[in-house]
Amino acid sequence: MKIKLLTLTVWTALTLMPVAIHAQYPGQIEEMTKVKVNVPLKALSFNYSDVRLLDGPFKQAMEVDQRWLKEADVNRFLHTFRVTAGLATGAQSLGGWESLDCEVRGHTTGHLLSALSIMYASTGDEQYRTKGAELVKGLAECQQTLGKSGYLSAFPEYFIDRAIKEEIVWAPFYTLHKVYAGLLDQYCLCGNQQAMDVLLGMCDWAYNKLKPLNEAQLQGMLNSEFGGMPETLYNVYAITGNPKHKELATLFYHNSILDPLAARKDSLAGIHVNTQVPKVIGEARGYELTGNSRSATIANFFWEAVVKDHTYVTGGNSDKEIFSKPGILSDQLSENTTETCNTYNMLKLTRHLFTWDALPTYADYYERALYNHILSSQNPETGGVTYYHTLHPGSCKKFHYPFRDNTCCVGTGYENHAKYGEAIYYKTADQNGLYINLFIASVLNWKEKELTIRQETKYPDEASTQIIIDSAPETGVQMPVMLRYPSWAIDGVTVKVNGKKQHVKKVPGSYIRINRNWSKGDVITMEMPMSLHIKYMPDTKEMGAILYGPIVLAAELGKTEDPAKNPEVPALIGDFKKIDRCIQPVDGKPLTFRTVDIGQPEDVILSPLFRNYGQHYTVYFKFTDKK
Repeated sequence: MKIKLLTLTVWTALTLMPVAIHAQYPGQIEEMTKVKVNVPLKALSFNYSDVRLLDGPFKQAMEVDQRWLKEADVNRFLHTFRVTAGLATGAQSLGGWESLDCEVRGHTTGHLLSALSIMYASTGDEQYRTKGAELVKGLAECQQTLGKSGYLSAFPEYFIDRAIKEEIVWAPFYTLHKVYAGLLDQYCLCGNQQAMDVLLGMCDWAYNKLKPLNEAQLQGMLNSEFGGMPETLYNVYAITGNPKHKELATLFYHNSILDPLAARKDSLAGIHVNTQVPKVIGEARGYELTGNSRSATIANFFWEAVVKDHTYVTGGNSDKEIFSKPGILSDQLSENTTETCNTYNMLKLTRHLFTWDALPTYADYYERALYNHILSSQNPETGGVTYYHTLHPGSCKKFHYPFRDNTCCVGTGYENHAKYGEAIYYKTADQNGLYINLFIASVLNWKEKELTIRQETKYPDEASTQIIIDSAPETGVQMPVMLRYPSWAIDGVTVKVNGKKQHVKKVPGSYIRINRNWSKGDVITMEMPMSLHIKYMPDTKEMGAILYGPIVLAAELGKTEDPAKNPEVPALIGDFKKIDRCIQPVDGKPLTFRTVDIGQPEDVILSPLFRNYGQHYTVYFKFTDKK
């Protein structure tokens, strides 16, 4: 990982009205932005505060995350900032990447700011807002002590100077970006004006630091990983309307990576994945605010190339953090596949693209990656999270822990499990219709329409969902509801409204549109039977993974005395055109199957990857029809 930095000297501490929303996706924070989205849209996002999760796997994962957020000691997260500022600190240093001898120290504090903001917005629990405010206050004291330039970091400013000179330094702007984004979230989601004041100071510092550089110096500096600096700066620009913030965002345009994408050329092989995805998210946000079609081309082509030619069955990508050659994945299955941060960022990009075109393809990908990588990345007992979500046959998940390891994926892990409500529902661009993209038990409070919608489901254990209108105006609400007809539902779906079966003309990979006047008590039910299927590697039909609907199944290979020693992985031999005969369900265990007379040397139990966290497994098998 490699990064870039930004801070401020206080341009204009505008008196901005804070609102409890996230300044990131079209449809959010629009009432407080000075720069509006400038492109045609098909969908708009709801705010985190509009959706509450009900009991189910995602709420459970969120509750595990909450344990860590409640336990987090603000003084420990401020420790290295205070040391750098020369302030007294009696706190114990955090471990791993947050130790004083690590160049990316401070990044986890930024993630914590964001996670506390999102958790507050997602639950309404004031303790997260209070802890965030305490953290912001401490950072403000550090910034004031460091001087009038607006610089704020857990490392000295000369790290930035070294990056500008192209000397070896580990991602300073990447680290700073996490603080920028966290402060912006504190302002937008928690209404913390002090966070915006600190952030504007950091932006002023960055502008004064980078504006004098020539193009060669800028491009050389950008070879060091800089995270989501352009995205966050575009978001700041949307709020302030200050052209300097927009200009600052454009200074992070990295020619050598983005120009080939603009030409629709996949030159990704051999480069570090998570360095690139945030650059593309920045282009996506820039397109929304400027209308620059070149930026849209970059975002669209990158997403298409990565999902089609660089993505494993789980929705994750990369081996050892590096892109492979397009479509060549079968020999890229090490212990270090699919960095979790990559998928965190790919889902962010997917959300932008969905608002542009409202294509079910985006929702299908989002679901696959959410269940099989993000949800699967958390140990539901300990709260540890994966850095690499290994797909090496016979391996087991290795978890990193807050306060001890503090890797990049621990930081994104704080956020991942706080924001499960973000992509279940979208509004149509005219705000008169509703998309239902994910089958997650939840309640949507659409305040503008005085409409409360409750989704009750045990999905994916049961392949059905029920949408209930809990409250509506007395006259009802006339609007279309678009139900996602999943691409994996090849056996068809059954949709009923108030018990009456609807004629479904659509096909898998589309939306079922139901337009009527909705009243309190109306109920939509949808059944979407799942089926077993094999997804082969793009470069060979002799290796693949088994799915049930969108759920990736993993062979349970048990524990070993030495966790570093992988057990033998069976090959599967048989006629897989008749998959229901050779892979059969286990009675009484949802989403659990056993192979029947096809495993060599023995058959195995298959269960969801997201539920496997205490034993070895394999997702990918070698397949053959020759005994």
